[in-house]
Amino acid sequence: MGVFLITFFSPIPPVINRDEILDYLNTQSIIKNWYAVSPNAILVVCEFGIPEITKIITDRFSNCLTCLITDANQANGLANQEVWDFINNPQSSGRWG
Repeated sequence: MGVFLITFFSPIPPVINRDEILDYLNTQSIIKNWYAVSPNAILVVCEFGIPEITKIITDRFSNCLTCLITDANQANGLANQEVWDFINNPQSSGRWG
């Protein structure tokens, strides 16, 4: 399983907020876990890669969301230990068995 960072911005109405994206991610079986790291960024644990994550995001939010999806394992920066633990030790939430 990999960890990916989804950063997003909703520039045109209808404005999409983080909770709406998280609710949608909870319905997608390829997303095994997530961590909301900021109002416009979500870490996801996925058994697939960037193309598959891009597809599920664009299938639902293509007209009103701008997003970038990157491999979080290549990340560096300032974050609390809980964020780094999530990135360095990806775990399923158990929702999808």
